[in-house]
Amino acid sequence: MRNEKVAGYHALPGQRTAIAKRSKFNSIMHNVKSTVAWADTPAEKAAVYDLALWVLGNQIAADGFASLFSGQEVPENRRYDIQPLLPHVSDDSPELKDMDISEFPTYTGPWKHTKISSSLRSTFAHGYRDECKEDGGIYYPELNFGVTIVGRHHSSWAVYLGKCVMPMYIIPLKAYFPLVKTDGAHFCYADEYGYPKKEDVPDCRLAAMYRIAQIKWEKGYPEPSNSALLSLHQNLQAQMKDRIASLPREIAPYEELVQKLEYQRQTSEANVTVLRSQVAELQGEIEQKDRTIAELKKTTCFYPSK
Repeated sequence: MRNEKVAGYHALPGQRTAIAKRSKFNSIMHNVKSTVAWADTPAEKAAVYDLALWVLGNQIAADGFASLFSGQEVPENRRYDIQPLLPHVSDDSPELKDMDISEFPTYTGPWKHTKISSSLRSTFAHGYRDECKEDGGIYYPELNFGVTIVGRHHSSWAVYLGKCVMPMYIIPLKAYFPLVKTDGAHFCYADEYGYPKKEDVPDCRLAAMYRIAQIKWEKGYPEPSNSALLSLHQNLQAQMKDRIASLPREIAPYEELVQKLEYQRQTSEANVTVLRSQVAELQGEIEQKDRTIAELKKTTCFYPSK
């Protein structure tokens, strides 16, 4: 039985934190899987997973930004760099690439009021490109999530303005998926000697993003990208066009029936009109005969028979 379930057991602060992280992680994953279950095709399921990554990433990024004004502690940016928490898998240097970080959720974490104000003018004038000459951050393609390491205040303004090109180290996570599991509170794996190792997860939402990306990898779904969503949108549009094109063929028999019924209705109305005309003529003839009989009664004498 787990310690937190034993009657009278009081978990330590660190243990309480881990329990809370696992609980929230499990809730997130339950909701994500429940939503995916309603999707039909693999492309639609992948799109739902991508949406979950986008929502969680934006929530983390927004929380870091909002802390500047809410008065809460702003988490250090390196907190969301998860690579140091994972086992060593390669000696290759990561690719450094200029990227527009306004195109995907990015944690900037501005922390100082004077700096956010002083960085305003230059960022409004030039965007972020001229502000950073070295590596500015880290991008995880499978998570579609970035973290700025330098220029946190300038990059915050630039994201707000929608023009923020900066060099980012591209850190793929595919190599870690077979090796590292997460329960929402820890990243768990075996070290180089085969001994189990656990690293504390800084944010259970980040663990959920890792698990979602891992599930997509297990199922062979593509990485999150605008092109993948555009392809799905185009496929759905093509299906809708095919459906619309097939409607005339499906509707044709009903249209013929409607036309026949309309013809019958018009014919019936015409017949009714003729009948009404005939009835009117008969009524006229009857009235005329009634008048004639009345006149005859006035001018003719009837004698009783002897």
